[in-house]
Amino acid sequence: MAFKVKSRKSNKNLFGTKKRIDVYDDGGKDHIDRYTVVIGNDVYGMSANPNSTYGVNQYDDRYSDEEISRFVHNLKLKKVNLSEVPKDVKIAIKGRL
Repeated sequence: MAFKVKSRKSNKNLFGTKKRIDVYDDGGKDHIDRYTVVIGNDVYGMSANPNSTYGVNQYDDRYSDEEISRFVHNLKLKKVNLSEVPKDVKIAIKGRL
């Protein structure tokens, strides 16, 4: 009788790092920095085309987990899966790692 070995799920994200990377979308509501990107506890505002001459890729500040939760809740931001984030935003995130 053979037994199955459970594969261990990797703790690494899409970028191959263990850092927390969360992306929130405001749905494009009147803000040029549509995406709020959290890397560890550092927060960035990014447009859909952050590497463009007219794009936004700006560091905001470092916040506690509680402050980030409150910020996301108050602005009614929707968490987005990293695989659904636009390619240009992924490139900008990679540059911030």
